[in-house]
Amino acid sequence: MRTYGVGVVGLGVQGLALLDELDASPRLAVVAASDPHPPARPGLPLVDGLEAVCADPAVDVVYI
Repeated sequence: MRTYGVGVVGLGVQGLALLDELDASPRLAVVAASDPHPPARPGLPLVDGLEAVCADPAVDVVYI
């Protein structure tokens, strides 16, 4: 079964709630995330902006 890499842009209330849902999914993994003021969350793969999220070859799907 394939695991899809997810990029998340925006880590406000909705973005953080999404991260919790993604963590519970066996088929989805957060591989890149971006926010101007990112939360302190261990293991969160932070990158600098939408362009960096989209350019990451591990990203299959982007949530904005």
